[in-house]
Amino acid sequence: MGRELGRYLVEDVIGRGGFAVVYRAVDTVLERTVALKVLDPAAQHDPTIGRRFALEGRAAASLDHPAIVPVYDAGDHDGVLWMAMRLVDGRPLDQVLASGRRLGPDEVVAVVEQIGAALDHAHVRGVVHRDVKPSNLLLEQDDPYRVHLADFGIAATARSAGRYTAGFLGTAAYMAPEQSRPSEVGPAADRYSLACVAYEVVAGRPPFPGDDQVALLHAHATAPVPPIGDPRVDAVMQRALAKDPAARPSSGAELAAELRRALAPSAPPPPPGAPVGDPHRAAPRRRSGPLVGGAVALAVAGAAAVAAVTLLDRGASSRQVTDSAGIAYELRPGWEVDRVEAPTTTLAGPDGTQVATLTHVPATTLDPVAALRDMGADVCREDPEPFEGLDSGAAAARCDNPAGTEPATAVGAIAGDDLWLITLAEGVAADDRDAFLATVRFG
Repeated sequence: MGRELGRYLVEDVIGRGGFAVVYRAVDTVLERTVALKVLDPAAQHDPTIGRRFALEGRAAASLDHPAIVPVYDAGDHDGVLWMAMRLVDGRPLDQVLASGRRLGPDEVVAVVEQIGAALDHAHVRGVVHRDVKPSNLLLEQDDPYRVHLADFGIAATARSAGRYTAGFLGTAAYMAPEQSRPSEVGPAADRYSLACVAYEVVAGRPPFPGDDQVALLHAHATAPVPPIGDPRVDAVMQRALAKDPAARPSSGAELAAELRRALAPSAPPPPPGAPVGDPHRAAPRRRSGPLVGGAVALAVAGAAAVAAVTLLDRGASSRQVTDSAGIAYELRPGWEVDRVEAPTTTLAGPDGTQVATLTHVPATTLDPVAALRDMGADVCREDPEPFEGLDSGAAAARCDNPAGTEPATAVGAIAGDDLWLITLAEGVAADDRDAFLATVRFG
């Protein structure tokens, strides 16, 4: 096209949305190709749309995650609002599916794991996307296992809104029931939408197909989830698409882990005469990466610091773990550090299932109860006995959820600019839970 917009030389149209056009453009100062999103001229004079466009830039720019398309710059050139983003060389997931290509189980899990991690990253920073759908998930051309979350155009942030309020914003085919009601919309809504995407990729159709917006909203709010046909996958979808936000998985990582287990091939029966072993003990899950010298590096989100997670006294019944991000604890017998993906460490039990997650991020609120509820936790209270290692000005809270929900226990602690979040799964025995929490030290 050859049109100039400030320092950017606009080349081709690569996408269109409701109120904006996305171009391939060249940053003539830094000499790099970018995706330049420009607000449609017809919408330039609508203050509501303009504020939403500006909010998208601020929301995306506040996040730093490999699966979130980063915003490089934003501005106003002669009354034209624009933002420059990383150009992802690939296609949106909806185009991939429309081409007739079906994703294999590993690809499905890769999509849910990466987008789930991106949403977890956004949620602890007070950002709810509110429009997770296939057209906003970009698969890289050279590596279809790499996916990126884009378009925070209707995101809600704790800083900008004070609360997450539904207002019929979203895409009806993927909207959580609470998004169509005058109620608070929290992180659980994003996980519901991600589950809708996972359902569509696995089944080849969305959970509630159709073009009638009202009928779709009504189906999400009242209709049972149609079975796909695989009992294990159906069980995951029934929970992930629960009408009650509190009944859904408590994090994107938890949803991904459940789906991974459901899509894993069933083990073949042992040959005749082979020893069966303990039928109640599954083989330990393989770690996602090696422990080098007994340590794993954990990048702290939003900072250049690196926290080392070190296992000490490996032979003892309880192993002490420390990390330089400011948290220390003891592993219960049979527990291990299963996965470290900044900013979260996941602990696994003897059978390889997730027992706990620990996250350390910059605080976006000074209220630990609010932080825990944003995670989807329930029945929260300020902890009358704050954890050791916290200053007198720090605050801690604990949530003990009703039976049948996860996490069964969630703990949050805030000190200065630091927020620690710990969740323990429903299956963790009360003795192990309390003994583990008693060993946690911050600071």
